[in-house]
Amino acid sequence: MPKVERHDTDALNGVLEVYLPKEEYIKDVQKEINKYSRNAQMKGFRKGKTPPSVISGLYGQSMLMQTVNEKVVQTLNEYLEENRLSIIGRPLASEEQESHQINLTHPEDLTFRFDVGYNPTFTLKALDKTDSYERFVVEPTGEEIDEQLASLRKKYGVQGETEEGVEEGDVLKLDSKEVDGETVAQIPISMRDINDDVKEYLLGKKKGDVIRFDVFNLEKGSDEKFVKRHLLGVDEDAYINREFEAKIETVTRMLPAELDEVFYKKIFGPETTVDTEEAAREEIRKIYIQSYAGASNALLNKSIQERLMAENDFQLPDQFIKRWLKSSESGRYNDEMIEREYPYFKESMRWTIIRNKIAEETGFIVGDQDVKEAYRAQLFDATGGSFPLGDDFIDSLYDRVKNDEKQYSELYEEAASRKTFQAARSRVTVQDQPVSTETLREMMERARKEAESSRGVKSEENFEQMADEEAEEIYAAE
Repeated sequence: MPKVERHDTDALNGVLEVYLPKEEYIKDVQKEINKYSRNAQMKGFRKGKTPPSVISGLYGQSMLMQTVNEKVVQTLNEYLEENRLSIIGRPLASEEQESHQINLTHPEDLTFRFDVGYNPTFTLKALDKTDSYERFVVEPTGEEIDEQLASLRKKYGVQGETEEGVEEGDVLKLDSKEVDGETVAQIPISMRDINDDVKEYLLGKKKGDVIRFDVFNLEKGSDEKFVKRHLLGVDEDAYINREFEAKIETVTRMLPAELDEVFYKKIFGPETTVDTEEAAREEIRKIYIQSYAGASNALLNKSIQERLMAENDFQLPDQFIKRWLKSSESGRYNDEMIEREYPYFKESMRWTIIRNKIAEETGFIVGDQDVKEAYRAQLFDATGGSFPLGDDFIDSLYDRVKNDEKQYSELYEEAASRKTFQAARSRVTVQDQPVSTETLREMMERARKEAESSRGVKSEENFEQMADEEAEEIYAAE
């Protein structure tokens, strides 16, 4: 029967010799020839009556080669599985392989040599409770909390009149009269619609102030006919002086919401216990910090990854890996490209090996549900934190993704990265270090630029996306 012998060159390289006795493949070839003969319909012979010798002469050599190849591959795979060899890539035909003249007439015992590259054996460092890492956590200032609270009060405010000076966005009611004329009109108009030069004149004015303006230059994009008909309510052919005088009768704007129970329930949810401004500010502080948690963890993950790469400095079977890359089915790697790109590929492979080691030691498994959650997160990121369609629709989209090998593979890698860092964070000591919002954003920007300039290890986080994110309010009403 076939057998495999292992000969290790060193800790990272070895040779597997597959011994295939002639009896093992000749009998299978003969069976295939007889089977083909029973079903063949060839010129000069009745169906199923073609002599095996004819089939052998026509197809025997190709059947022989196919059978030998299948036997060798099967034997090799069974050996790898039974012996649980941790190899990189796949076995490659040895460069020292002797050529065989394989034929049916003079069969012989065959020996095939395959080079293999082994994954390195190492003890994982920098990943236990004695290893301390800093997580930079945003601590909002009182001014930032003020801004958040003011923004929420404005968002959930009510329309009402004000005695304060006119601002952008206000709505004015003008009690207007034609200068040296008889036309009078109540003109309601939004500051957003007023021409810029008139707007500058009106800003700061208050209820009761008297103003003068060119009525035909008041509203953006309005011609004289529109002004006469819709603002003044007169016939389009009527003669009207351009200059009008008006008293600002009312100034209306969105007034901030009152700090009361109704407001607190709107932003924190109907079950909230917040009932004072002080409690509301503390809740806003927590939400503000949580809105930057993704950025904080991204930087923590980067720190963990960098230290793991630095302290677990094992070697790889470089020459084997280069041969493996060159032999890839895509055929896109030539010698020049491999030499140029290999340092970056090597770093990525080292990280993959470390990641697999973490999975082995912590016992986490990436399942289909994890991949599905990664896809769900991708959808929510793409839609700004919300997805308007239900779980059933997301499930149907995911079913399509599973049939796309490339996209599913990318999602699997994302899910694996998430679980890797979750497992890593659970094994080390994490100390939270308060920083300002500006400092965290600067750190994210530096990380993004480093990721752009480095073509090596692929990090879990998309720093460009994270750096561009603003602190988002996560409130019940969103």
